[in-house]
Amino acid sequence: MDANNNSASKMLEENPVERLAAFKKFTVSHPKLLETDAALERVIREPGGSRIIFVIGPSGVGKTTLFKRISTRLATRYKDPDDPGQIPVVAVEAPAASSGQFSWRHFYVECLRELRDPITLRNCARLDLFGDPVPAKERRSEFELRFAVETALKHRKTKIVLIDEAHHISIVASGRRMKDQTEFLKSTGNMTDVTYVLFGTYDLLQLCNLNGQLANRSTLIHFPRYDARNEEDIEAFQNILLTFQANLPIEVERDLEVDWESLYIRSIGCVGACKLLLNKAVAAALEESAKVLTLDHIEHVAHSLRQCEQQAKDALHGEMRFVETDEQLESLRNLLGLTGYQDSSKNESRKNGAKKNAKPGQRKPTRDKVGRPA
Repeated sequence: MDANNNSASKMLEENPVERLAAFKKFTVSHPKLLETDAALERVIREPGGSRIIFVIGPSGVGKTTLFKRISTRLATRYKDPDDPGQIPVVAVEAPAASSGQFSWRHFYVECLRELRDPITLRNCARLDLFGDPVPAKERRSEFELRFAVETALKHRKTKIVLIDEAHHISIVASGRRMKDQTEFLKSTGNMTDVTYVLFGTYDLLQLCNLNGQLANRSTLIHFPRYDARNEEDIEAFQNILLTFQANLPIEVERDLEVDWESLYIRSIGCVGACKLLLNKAVAAALEESAKVLTLDHIEHVAHSLRQCEQQAKDALHGEMRFVETDEQLESLRNLLGLTGYQDSSKNESRKNGAKKNAKPGQRKPTRDKVGRPA
């Protein structure tokens, strides 16, 4: 019996509540997660001038798992044992927008909480750390909060700020405000030598290419789902299901590989979404005291097919924005004035007799389609 089966056997000895809690905590280090983690690690180690790193993927792909994973690792790596006051890594979640606009004030307060700055917090929030109301006249303005965050980042010698659900930042009331959304991150990064890592859905792409300066100081990392058009992705997804299967807190093990297509459709190939679906299905089975997890349990708690269809459309649309085509390349070459340069080179080659006859069956030197992440 392997380690996973031993763990599953011990889990079955617990009561249903504890069994469900243990399964919820269980995560899988799958290929797409590891590849994205490695890409992010490379950029953090050698940012090449980037102050903002965008990690972008569909909802439910596993960005929050990666967020937690790397925040723990970086905090250990950058911690100075001789400086107890240092906070090398700050990990926050961007608050959801209220009144149709992202609240920087709320975001600054969350940063100050992570930076453990109770004195500033006492005068900036509606409630202090003990839940007591703060008089309005004592509350700090948004500008003062921003200055407090910048000061705290310097004082705590912070190196990395990780922001989960960062696509909330793109929610603004006007197009003009959109251009201002990343100014704090860019300017604070320059002033404090802090690198920002933003985890979000494809909506975050709205912030990536607002202007050339931001594009030059940022890096995009794509965290893709498993694509059913790729045989290797299908095999990897099925292997992930087998790992989940070995850790199900149910008496009779269900062959999830048989149901892989149903699970794929209901999660659109996103491991995080698939795990959340299994969490709900296991909860339903345990509530019934069922000895086996059935497909009915899974489909009963899954998103509707209409919801899954919309999620798939959003994911496909976002994925297309990471594909580079010959048409885009040619458009950029024209913009940079390289088309004429290419033509003159060909003419010069002809004059010098550089043109050679191709052998029968030999391909002409044309450019293939490209499709790598930006």
